[in-house]
Amino acid sequence: MLGFFAPRSKKYKIIKDKNLLAASFRKLLEAQKNRKPLGKMFADAIYNGIKTIILIGGFVIIYAVLIKLLNTSGLLDNISRLFASLLKLGNFNPNIAQAFSIGFLEITLGLKTLSQYQLSFVEQAVAASIILGWSGLCIQSQVISVLAGSELRSRNYIWCRGAQSLLSGFLAYILAHTNGLWGQYFILPVAISTSPSLKLLPDFSFTIRYTFLTVRLVLVIIVILITMSLLIKFYRFISTKHKRFS
Repeated sequence: MLGFFAPRSKKYKIIKDKNLLAASFRKLLEAQKNRKPLGKMFADAIYNGIKTIILIGGFVIIYAVLIKLLNTSGLLDNISRLFASLLKLGNFNPNIAQAFSIGFLEITLGLKTLSQYQLSFVEQAVAASIILGWSGLCIQSQVISVLAGSELRSRNYIWCRGAQSLLSGFLAYILAHTNGLWGQYFILPVAISTSPSLKLLPDFSFTIRYTFLTVRLVLVIIVILITMSLLIKFYRFISTKHKRFS
């Protein structure tokens, strides 16, 4: 969806080399001449990985403490009332408002709170999809910290997370109500062996029908994605021609 609204660069670079694969390999070999030693690259990879893990853990701890402070001070109840009023408009159970208020800040704690309620299948699917689509301010803060200093706008990312949250909830609502149409093809039966030595090993009974249906579904998704890509390219081509003539 963002492909239709993303700004386009008006500058075009003409590539004269006909053999792009050979040109790509030449650029790759040229880049290898100036690369860092293998040991230095390996050490940097470990250092950056550990630094990222500590960064993510720090964000999770900060938001967990923030949720605890809001809960202790009573401010979390005020946020929950706001979500409860929105849930009533959507004809959902307002009792899960606290899960939404926590999930608004941190996704894992919100989903954990949601799992403690006795809800119907549709309510569980839609509520979890909305929380997963929003992903929480904790993850958004992590992404914003990574985007800092780049040309990417964090504001667009936050707006898209809100749009994805609503879209995920809508799709989950449709899929949950049509579970009887597609669920039999993708929910596989499971049989547990009665042998004492194999009690903990489930035996999944796959069939050829499930395999063919999965392959067909993947092919349909690929065709849809290719069609959307071609439509977007055609739209860009028409827009470019129109601007040139105008």
